[in-house]
Amino acid sequence: MRNTRNSELDEEYKELGAEVLGTSDLTEIYGRLRNDPELHFEDGPMIVAASKAALAKAKAAMGDWFGRLPEADCLVSETPSGPLAFYFRPAADGSRPGTFFVNTSDPSGWGRFEIEALAYHEGIPGHHLQLAIAGELQDVPNFRKHAHITAYAEGWGLYTERLADEMGLYTGPLERIGMLSMDSMRAGRLVVDTGMHAHGWSRQQAIDFLASNSPMNVGQITNEVDRYIGWPGQALAYMIGRLEIMRMRQEARDTMGDRFDIKGFHDVVLSSGLMPLPTLDRMVSEWASSSPGWKSMITLYQRDSCEECTEIAKRLRDMVVAHDVITIGDQWPSELSPGPLPTIIENRKVVRGIENVRAFVRALDTYLTEWNRFQSDTCYVDEHGNVCDIPVPDLADARPVDATPADSSRG
Repeated sequence: MRNTRNSELDEEYKELGAEVLGTSDLTEIYGRLRNDPELHFEDGPMIVAASKAALAKAKAAMGDWFGRLPEADCLVSETPSGPLAFYFRPAADGSRPGTFFVNTSDPSGWGRFEIEALAYHEGIPGHHLQLAIAGELQDVPNFRKHAHITAYAEGWGLYTERLADEMGLYTGPLERIGMLSMDSMRAGRLVVDTGMHAHGWSRQQAIDFLASNSPMNVGQITNEVDRYIGWPGQALAYMIGRLEIMRMRQEARDTMGDRFDIKGFHDVVLSSGLMPLPTLDRMVSEWASSSPGWKSMITLYQRDSCEECTEIAKRLRDMVVAHDVITIGDQWPSELSPGPLPTIIENRKVVRGIENVRAFVRALDTYLTEWNRFQSDTCYVDEHGNVCDIPVPDLADARPVDATPADSSRG
């Protein structure tokens, strides 16, 4: 029961298969990965050593991709029973590190190509970063630290298998084929689970499909299919979660442009504990739109084909670039008429009170020219009650008041 669709995954297999195995035929690639003893481990210590080497690479690179890192370490340990690989989170009191367990009861059942993808999924940057960071959070309820929401938790695990490729962690093309083999299993679940539970497939049909569309051996396939029979929908959440996290990341990049920061994105995803995907989506969207810069402004203006708007945007751009101190936040009016209040943020201090784009340009021009002359000992409040701790010149509706400096977190 071969899936005849020429998928992106098939093309990746063909490219890497030709490089590593000397063939681009999918059936031959799957057969070699499944049966070639040269591509499989011989004993447990080899599996453990390969796992430790993979995590060592990930530990060395994670600071370039994540702002928030866990205090707890992640170790590797072999086990003679249980799943092929799994992760055990650190103790809440810090007395025990996180552990990536590998089942070495059947070493030859492990493909040499598989171990890195599983180490990155279960360990770093996968479940260890996710669950260790969640357990160390101080500002969330305990249930958020320890809850398990499959689409979020396992979606992150699958996301990090591909992230590891971006991070340059895979040793070579053979290990990258292992990444593809993991994708084959997870993509096959989408078909097999729905086939059995929505379209009346038999157990044997499900086994045949996975055998034709992945390099898993028959024992692994049988175990997987029996799992899907007894736990409908659970395995689907893995790939759905990954696809959603990838979508959120791309939409954030589209919104932020050059301001997109991969560390910031990952910190948003991991710094609030486990949550439903719609909640994560909202948090990522709020982060991405919280402080749009001048390029986003130009996009808003040009969307309305307003020549005067474009000229104003270019002027703002020049001022921003020249001084390198101003970013623009909040929602902007899309035409030259009173609209939502913009915000100027300079050194994390909030200035509010300008209702009109022309007024904003005048005030910003004056502000940038004279800002060194002002002291922060006088605050202003506008008609909307917004208080600032940096004086804003030329605001007709502003009046000086005695006030403490505004909280820098506003805006």
